[in-house]
Amino acid sequence: FIVQLGLVIGLNWGIRRLSPGAAAAMFMVYSASMGLTVGVAVFAAMYSGATPLDPLPDIMPVAKAFFTTAALFGAMTVIGFTTKVDLSKFSSFFMMALIGLFIAMLVNMFLQSSVFDLAISAFGVLLFTGLTAWDTQKIKEMAQMAEFQEYSDDMRKMSILGALTLYMDVINLFLFLLRLFSHRD
Repeated sequence: FIVQLGLVIGLNWGIRRLSPGAAAAMFMVYSASMGLTVGVAVFAAMYSGATPLDPLPDIMPVAKAFFTTAALFGAMTVIGFTTKVDLSKFSSFFMMALIGLFIAMLVNMFLQSSVFDLAISAFGVLLFTGLTAWDTQKIKEMAQMAEFQEYSDDMRKMSILGALTLYMDVINLFLFLLRLFSHRD
């Protein structure tokens, strides 16, 4: 988690000083580390209900989370790309909600409340659904501005940042949906 956080912060703050190749390499390292994290989460979700009498993995929460993520991500990408509503007016709400979600997750690490965890998961799904539409609209606007410019190193770097934001949206959406579908209470 700390490596992933460091890579995201490093990419966002250091993008101007990095070469496009270095930015791409950092994105690849981030993706690989996130793949390991998601793999552990999927493994835990599949085997959390396994018993000695029924040792087979439960693939249903993972399948539900995957297909729901794909549908939500696809729908919100289309909405973000086609809507005439300026979603940037919600940017301060999204940032406050992200901070609130992070604090709530930290608090629940100590409370260990399954009801609070369920509420956090539902809120996370809603938040990253909205962020997907907003980030898609931002990328569309960047691409429209770039049409009139020569494809430069700065544009390559911005495309990497755009990929990073959408990647983080889809992964977080999947993880929060996995938490929702894995609740056995």
